[in-house]
Amino acid sequence: MQPVSVSIKLCDMVIRAVFCLLFLFSSIASFASNDTSERDTGGHSPHYLDFTAGLLAYGSDPGYSLELSYAFFPVKYVGASLGLEFTRMLGSDGTYIDLLHDINEDDAKVMHFNLNPSVCFRSPILWFKGHESGLQLQVSPGAQLTMPKRSVVIDEHNGSGIVMRDYEIKCDNSRYVFWRVKSSVSWTDGQSHISLGYSMSNYDVYVFRRNLSFNGKKIFSDGRHKFLHTFFVSVGTTIFR
Repeated sequence: MQPVSVSIKLCDMVIRAVFCLLFLFSSIASFASNDTSERDTGGHSPHYLDFTAGLLAYGSDPGYSLELSYAFFPVKYVGASLGLEFTRMLGSDGTYIDLLHDINEDDAKVMHFNLNPSVCFRSPILWFKGHESGLQLQVSPGAQLTMPKRSVVIDEHNGSGIVMRDYEIKCDNSRYVFWRVKSSVSWTDGQSHISLGYSMSNYDVYVFRRNLSFNGKKIFSDGRHKFLHTFFVSVGTTIFR
């Protein structure tokens, strides 16, 4: 069986499992919550602001991400969100090409800004005793629209570290649109929340440099495209009350 086929089947299994868990949790929470046990939210705003910090794993390559997102829930359990995310991969900033050429240090850094639109499905809150706080599950399938570098600068030096001239190499055939499935469990009081979660996407963190070549030689050797896994914590609250 080919590696790509295995990856596609694994992705499909994970997505199905996430949605099955959402359905199960929603069923349990709906059964546990009724008119007398479901706390009155006091007309809280359907607008939410979230800040998320995550640890990335792209194969064996680590990284981190920071995301600020806005969500709107016109229906109690269904909404939409848009996030602005910064991603940075660590330990993969090699600049060496050959004895006389190096990639500019700033251009070698693997970091991107992404726009992340998604649809949000959340369960009813399963209130703890006293109905002051509870647990809520959320699943958000969506897209990642990346903004990769369009070019990199290569420095030519004289062997002693003195730069003689620069070359600008264009990044062609870059891909810009990927998918992402994000899931989380939140502790909430109905207004603010703290969440722990996991997301998986086919986002290629090295997309901008896979096709870069200089003097007929590929500059980077980043291996095959893998799935990106993110483990994150987020805090959020309602806004526009």
